[in-house]
Amino acid sequence: MDKSSGPRRSQEGGRKEAGAAEVYVGNLSWNAGEDDLRQLFAHCGRIVRVRVLKGEDGRSKGVGFVGFEAAEGVDAALRFDGSDYMGRTLRVSHSGERGAKKDPAEGARAVVSTSTVFVGNVSYQCSEEDLRELFSHAGEIKAIRMARDQEGRTKGFAHIEFTDQEGVARAISYTNTDLKGRQIRVEYSKDVPSVRGRGAARAPGGWEQI
Repeated sequence: MDKSSGPRRSQEGGRKEAGAAEVYVGNLSWNAGEDDLRQLFAHCGRIVRVRVLKGEDGRSKGVGFVGFEAAEGVDAALRFDGSDYMGRTLRVSHSGERGAKKDPAEGARAVVSTSTVFVGNVSYQCSEEDLRELFSHAGEIKAIRMARDQEGRTKGFAHIEFTDQEGVARAISYTNTDLKGRQIRVEYSKDVPSVRGRGAARAPGGWEQI
């Protein structure tokens, strides 16, 4: 293996490195590691970083990020979207500021004003930190609110507020990502007050007390 194509660490961390030359890879097999991703995308261009998100138990969350030295690498990697890899259909999309490939939210960006997304089908084993780790790659998170009942048990959905609408638009592409054994559903959140405060928040299908 060419060591020059290996991940390059930054003192500022992965989020500072991430930009226009990075792709999001979803629906990964749990058996796929960083070396597998590096090998899969090796012919797309010079790779400078690879990361597969993992849980506390060390198991893959089925989500990865691959950063390239040049935007041409991203263009080549996007062609893998929809391809079969280790028995799963990959979802490859642009995770940078304004990618060349349009994500499912691209057509709605001009009219959407919300800074919050609704995340449904969340595993009861999922914590706020699990959500933060996953969605921090979409953009800067302002707040997270997991809906809970009176006994403190999660209701299986959450709201995530971003500092800008670009983060919201990228978060939408995370729908169907496997998180703690469930494929989450991510939608624009409508008529939702700031998730920092307590009270009622509108989820698809009705109001829920959070």
